Amino acid sequence: MAVYTQLTPTDLAPLLQRYALGEALDLSPIAEGTTNSNYMLTTKSGRYVCTLFEQPEEAAQMSWLPEYLNHLKKQGLSVVTVVADTQGSYSQFTLQKTFIISHCLRGAVLEPSANTAHHAGRTLAQMHLLSAQYPCPVAQAWAPESLAGFIKKIRTKSHPLYAELMAETCWQKTNKAARLGLPEGVVHADYFPDNVLFENKTLSGIIDFYKAGIDALAYDLAMALTAWGFAPSGAYLPQIFAAFYGGYQSVRPLSAKEVAALPELLRRACCVILAMRLLSLERIQKKGEGPRPPEAYAKRLAFLKDPKNIEKLAF
Repeated sequence: MAVYTQLTPTDLAPLLQRYALGEALDLSPIAEGTTNSNYMLTTKSGRYVCTLFEQPEEAAQMSWLPEYLNHLKKQGLSVVTVVADTQGSYSQFTLQKTFIISHCLRGAVLEPSANTAHHAGRTLAQMHLLSAQYPCPVAQAWAPESLAGFIKKIRTKSHPLYAELMAETCWQKTNKAARLGLPEGVVHADYFPDNVLFENKTLSGIIDFYKAGIDALAYDLAMALTAWGFAPSGAYLPQIFAAFYGGYQSVRPLSAKEVAALPELLRRACCVILAMRLLSLERIQKKGEGPRPPEAYAKRLAFLKDPKNIEKLAF
């Protein structure tokens, strides 16, 4: 969606000298994404992704995230990993931003189907099983207490959806209270279809862990369901919703307490994305591309507030 910071070959050259990746052959901006600036880097040794963090909260993740990703990869999950420089450091600082280089995974983003949703749900559950006991120092980036801080930054308080967001109490809690006493672990917190890659209809990789951190595992499932189980317009997609949920349950069955909490967790997830999209309305977009519309998540939230609709879900 945007590249906020311009990275030129001249800027990159002294950084690349710190890595054993070979000479740069090409550096191209990546249009996708909403919060960070990303570039595709091709060197003599392969293809990589350069990221400049626009949000300090996400840049701070570099203190623990690279080792967590290495942990998942060693356990057999195909996840993006960060390249260490020749001194073992995972991040640099340039253009007043934290900078990293990640390995480029094979595969492409596909439009969700029942088949891809089932595979994605299974893989999320596998990741949760591998993450439940992993020592993580931070809450995930969109936890309620952090979200409250983001919402204070919203200046478009006259937007009709701002009042609707403020009327929802599901996110207006401490981080601990919002977890509802449910099983916790490291969550991805952004497990959307555009962060899950497929090759020959087989899941080939997971990217964009920059919002990861501790939360209820069922919340991560709820966040994913709001993305996979609904069309970009906000319309409910029952077959895809059921396929994702069923795939997850086949690997890590939810407890009765987790199932009972899902309606609240789904509403909380909608509030998070609604808040982020309201905030993004105020950011300068490049090349005339506007931010993703907040109305689509307001439509999801309205659907999930109706008890009759909750009865239709696959729980």
